[in-house]
Amino acid sequence: ILRQPYYDIHVERAFAAACGDGKPCKGVSLSGFAGSDLFTRWEMAIDKGLKKFPNVQIVSRREAKFDPRLARQITQDALQAHPDLNFVVCHDDNMSLGVAAAIKAAGLVPGKDVKIYSMGGNAHGVQGVKDGIFEWTAAEDPQAEAYYGAIALMMALEGKPLNGYVNLEDLPWLVDGTDTIFITKENMSKFTPHW
Repeated sequence: ILRQPYYDIHVERAFAAACGDGKPCKGVSLSGFAGSDLFTRWEMAIDKGLKKFPNVQIVSRREAKFDPRLARQITQDALQAHPDLNFVVCHDDNMSLGVAAAIKAAGLVPGKDVKIYSMGGNAHGVQGVKDGIFEWTAAEDPQAEAYYGAIALMMALEGKPLNGYVNLEDLPWLVDGTDTIFITKENMSKFTPHW
């Protein structure tokens, strides 16, 4: 379900929100496991975003392995080298919690001094949005991913390879609620995380 456009829109929207005024802007990019399809899609999205927003400088672009502790350390290091950091764009809500902890440890206010743009749409991400720590979280649905993945596997095993794509934004879970993958303070009351 999570194909390249999902990552592209998240990164592009984060770059526009943090740095859309055209002024020089510094950010950190944190992703999951290197070598995975998710990592490759994330990195491609960052590359596309940097081409579209030449004023954005990614001062740290690292694999954080979905580990909040590693995300915290990477963010702390980035803040020491770049105390004027503007934002962090993160591939996972749990890693984003580590980012928020690093920002707080530096005596800064997450969501005010350094913006956090997160993905996952899990309970932690929604709470981060509610608390004003995250600008948004982008919804993901592991239940739907597993369901449609199992259907595709069964069809392939029966010799009927599936040639299709399920767009997360088209699922009733979002269409009947927020009608967007971006969960913000404005629409979070219409969203229930599935994990």
